[in-house]
Amino acid sequence: MLILTANKMKLILILLLVIIPEFVFSQSNYYEGYVVKNNGDTLKGYIDYRNWEYSPVSFNFKVKLTDNQIFEFRPEEVKSFQINGYEVYKTFAGNVSTNKNIFPNIPGNLDTSTIFKHIFLKPIATGNNITLFFNDEVYKDRFFIEEKNDLPMELKYYEYYSQVDNKTIIHELYKGQLKLYINKYNNGDINLLKQVESVKFEKSYLIEIVDKINKIAKAKENYSINKGNKKSYVRLFGGFAVNFTENNYIFSSGVYSTGALINPVDYNISTTIAKPSFNFGMDLFANPQIQQSIFRIEFSASFLNGNIYLPNTVGIFNNYMLNYHQSSITIIPQFIFNFFNKDKFKVYVDAGFAFNRSLYSNDKSDDLNNLPLTRDAVWGYFPFQIGTVLNKRFEFSYTYSSFYTYTNYSNVYVHNKLKSKLGFKYLFK
Repeated sequence: MLILTANKMKLILILLLVIIPEFVFSQSNYYEGYVVKNNGDTLKGYIDYRNWEYSPVSFNFKVKLTDNQIFEFRPEEVKSFQINGYEVYKTFAGNVSTNKNIFPNIPGNLDTSTIFKHIFLKPIATGNNITLFFNDEVYKDRFFIEEKNDLPMELKYYEYYSQVDNKTIIHELYKGQLKLYINKYNNGDINLLKQVESVKFEKSYLIEIVDKINKIAKAKENYSINKGNKKSYVRLFGGFAVNFTENNYIFSSGVYSTGALINPVDYNISTTIAKPSFNFGMDLFANPQIQQSIFRIEFSASFLNGNIYLPNTVGIFNNYMLNYHQSSITIIPQFIFNFFNKDKFKVYVDAGFAFNRSLYSNDKSDDLNNLPLTRDAVWGYFPFQIGTVLNKRFEFSYTYSSFYTYTNYSNVYVHNKLKSKLGFKYLFK
C-alpha cells in the first residue's frame, strides 16, 4: 500500500515542473496553411501552430505532414503566412517603438526611441477603409493601422514615471491619429470624435472604434479576418464518475491493565467501495485556439457508506462493526496539459488539489460504545489524472489520489483514499 508523504509529494511536484515545460516547448501541432515568400511564391503545406504567448518571431513549416524535413521562416523571409481557419500574419519592415508600455513595467522617463525591425502583424479588425493590426512582446503592445494600398502606421502611446513627483504620465498620441481617420472616412462625425477621447490603448476599445470608422453595423462589430474561427477562453463541462474509495482502518488491540495495553496487536484492515459522483465546472485556456494548457476548476458531489468488520478481540474491541455515512462537496482547482494535442484527439495529464467539505451521519461503532468518531469536516488530497478527449466533446479519465486521515478516536484511525476514479465528462462549446 502506497502512502504519499510530504517529501514524496514535493518530489512529484518538482518532477512535474521539470517535465511539463519540456513537453510545452517540444510539442508540435501542424495545421494546413500556406506561406507567401518575399519573391511572391506561395508554398502550401503545414505550419506548426505553437502556443504563442506573444507574437511569433518565427514558425516551422512542412511541405507534407509526414515529412521529416522542417523549414524555419522568420519575418525577414516571408510576406505573410496563414494557418487555415486559425491565424493570419503579415510581415512589417520598418521603424517600431521600443518603449515598455505595460504597467508597472514602464520607463522612468519619456522614451520615444525606435528601431528598424521585421515583425509579424496579426489583423484583428478590418473593413472597407482601414485594418487594425496587433503585435506584442514582453511588457510591450503595438497596434498598427493600414489604409488600402498603403503601409501600416504604428499608433503612438507613451507611459512613464515622472522623476519629479513620482506620478505616471501618459501621452495618448494614438487618439489624434484615430481622429484623422474619422475626419477622412466619417466626415468628422462629432459623436465619434468625442468617443475617441475615452478609447483606451487596448484591443477591445480599438477594435470597437475601428469597426465604427469602417461603418460596420452593430450586429457585425468585432469582425476580423479570423472572426468565424475564434474560440472562447472559457469552456463548461458536466459529467459523472465512479469513485473506488479505499477505507483503511488502523488500530491496536490487547488486554488493558492499569490503564495501559499489554502485548498490543496492530491491525490494518481495508475495504474498497464503489460509489458514483457527479461533477461540473469550467476550463480556462491559455490559448483557446490550441487548447494545450488548461486551468480547470471542478465541483463534485459524492457520498459513501464506510463499513468494516473488525476481528473479535479482547479489550476495547468486543464487537465487530464500524460504519458511517459521508457526504462530500469537493472543489478541485487543477492544471491540465495536453501532451498529445490534435484537434479531434487529445491525451493529457492533470494535477491539482481537492478541498472537501464533508457531513457525517449514521455513525455506529459498537466496539466504542456507540460513540461517534471524531472526524474532519474539511480535508483535502492531491489527485493525479490522465485522460483523453475525443472529437472535442467526450472526455474519459482515470484518477489516482493520496491518502488523508479524516477520522480518529483513541487508538483508531480511519484513512480514506480515492484509490481510483473512472470519469466521463461532456465538454460544452
